[in-house]
Amino acid sequence: LIEYIFSDKTGTLTQNVMEFQKCSVNGIPYGEGITEAQRGSAKREGKADAMDPEEQDVQLHILKQKMLERMGQTFKNRYAQPDHLTLVSPKLADDLADRNGVQRQHLIEFFRALAICHTVLSDRPEPTKEPYRLEYKAESPDEAALVAAARDVGFPFVNRTKDSVEIEVMGQPERYIPLQMLEFNSTRKRM
Repeated sequence: LIEYIFSDKTGTLTQNVMEFQKCSVNGIPYGEGITEAQRGSAKREGKADAMDPEEQDVQLHILKQKMLERMGQTFKNRYAQPDHLTLVSPKLADDLADRNGVQRQHLIEFFRALAICHTVLSDRPEPTKEPYRLEYKAESPDEAALVAAARDVGFPFVNRTKDSVEIEVMGQPERYIPLQMLEFNSTRKRM
């Protein structure tokens, strides 16, 4: 689930920023964030009191720290931007850490696809000062949100050349050669 965010933390209206907050991989849901759609639904059902945004932010921060700690114990992600992590799920980190789990391979395939299959360009704004800080430039905000989410959970898209796409998978570099790019088509509604 990707959601448009229209204001920053101070309540000031900003440009459309996308956040990748939830997903389902092989039928297993991941993501602890409460979307604006969920808040609206709870309000319509009269459950708005149960969803105090400040309390949710505190809980989300605790879960985020737990997730980051678990991922840090499992693999090194030099490119992670923890302050920008929007897909908060300790279960995701646990499933990635479980080397004998069946779900681990499904997660790796899912995030590898997000890291490879796009038209995003990577940029290192200050390569000498911050060599592992990547910023993504994309045609659409949702494409950038998908690639940034993959980066922050351990699957960073590092670079694209004329002939290859370079990524890391849980700290291990990988390189792929694209065979064909099928552009977005309004009939297919996908790339």
